[in-house]
Amino acid sequence: MAGYDVIDHGPRRRRWVALAVLSGLVVVPLAGIILSRGRGLPPTPPSASASPSSALAARPTLSPAQENKLFPKETGGAVKSVKVTFPDGFAATVTYPSDVGLARLGVRPYMLATIGTRLRVFYAPAGGEAEVATGGPRIRDLTPNVSLWPGLPRAVGTLQDPLLLFAFKHWRIAMPDGELQMNFEERLAVARALHGKVTSDGYLVLTADPPIQLGSPGAVMGGLMLSPQLWFGGAGDPIVVLVHTVDCRKDMPLPDVVVQQPEDFAGGCASKDVYIAVGGPSDLVHHVLDTVRVQS
Repeated sequence: MAGYDVIDHGPRRRRWVALAVLSGLVVVPLAGIILSRGRGLPPTPPSASASPSSALAARPTLSPAQENKLFPKETGGAVKSVKVTFPDGFAATVTYPSDVGLARLGVRPYMLATIGTRLRVFYAPAGGEAEVATGGPRIRDLTPNVSLWPGLPRAVGTLQDPLLLFAFKHWRIAMPDGELQMNFEERLAVARALHGKVTSDGYLVLTADPPIQLGSPGAVMGGLMLSPQLWFGGAGDPIVVLVHTVDCRKDMPLPDVVVQQPEDFAGGCASKDVYIAVGGPSDLVHHVLDTVRVQS
């Protein structure tokens, strides 16, 4: 008989995966952002002379050593550029005005995957392992680089979703195991199936063996984009999401992390291969959409 870890909460109703994940999938990645608020120094309002776009990088943050993100090397003068690599290995160069300051925001990978009839997300919690530990101590190691945790705190009276935490060099990648929870053997198979390689400039590229099927560029399921993503900012600040797609269209579904922003959000095409979505103050959103471009 398949074994279950002590944190499993018994069988749940099996609903079609598209409905299951649309109701609860994005809650956990957003919890990582919400939990990161309040860490480190308190926010400092931008000066009166600062432009709206400079507010993207105006707030003091944790030191890079404490954050689970990459601060890429930035080159250029009035127009800056950074080289990026998406979690599927797609490489590109992003250009933007110096006041946008993408490099100073830091960047994190984000991937969706199907595992049998389940839809799962692999994301980099902003606070790394320390953030994951806010939900309780580590339960067990599944493999040398994968551990099982109780999950991130949720609203009072609701159960936490167990979480697998993968370590790939300096990166920590979380996979919440929510709807249609896996048993021990299934989690172990997932722990062994996901592989990560860190590029020479620090980006994480993910590959997988069965039973994991990683999302591919342009893939959509139930109105949810399965394409590989890079997240700049977030964790209480405005967020810029780059999505590796094919034949980009302005009417593509917005990533949920952008739609959840309390102010304004919008999306467009930064190139034929990359969709860009921005959440934050309205003038900032439109400035970023008008000026950020991607070349592959």
